Amino acid sequence: MPIAPSPSQSDIPLEGLTLALTKLVDQQEKTWGYFQVVKNSDDEFQLVIPGFPKLSLQRGSDRYSYKATWSDKKEAVVYVRRKTKEITSSKITAVKKTEKLTPKSSAKAVKLSPNKSEVPKQRIYEVFYRLDGRPGFRLIQQQLAIEIRDRLQAQATSDDRDEMPPLVLLSQAD
Repeated sequence: MPIAPSPSQSDIPLEGLTLALTKLVDQQEKTWGYFQVVKNSDDEFQLVIPGFPKLSLQRGSDRYSYKATWSDKKEAVVYVRRKTKEITSSKITAVKKTEKLTPKSSAKAVKLSPNKSEVPKQRIYEVFYRLDGRPGFRLIQQQLAIEIRDRLQAQATSDDRDEMPPLVLLSQAD
């Protein structure tokens, strides 16, 4: 009978880190294990790892804004920017319905006019993470950015039917 391979030692800490980062984004405490998430007196959630400064995650009043900072640096290491883009292309067409459809008549495709009410829009959420020269910090920042991106992809929906589905991107900050 074959024996299932056991996870390597390098996989186990990453699973613990991923769980802690999920709890951090969910704003839930995790007070056991190596990676812990605690709530400070300012109602802010922090990732606590022995030997590292604390990583604070601030969430905006909407579901789409995040900002993470290390306690030893006040510069944001992971953050989200939201943009709205108007889609203007000559290839976009709308279907113009005739008043009375008969079996011989059909809908006609016409180009959209530059009227602002007819121009489709798209929200873009860009999750940025900064590169850090310290390898452990870089891994944590990238994993947190991926977790936030995945969360935004799951939550982001179009507000109305004239809006294109939202786009969620992951980018490295300068």
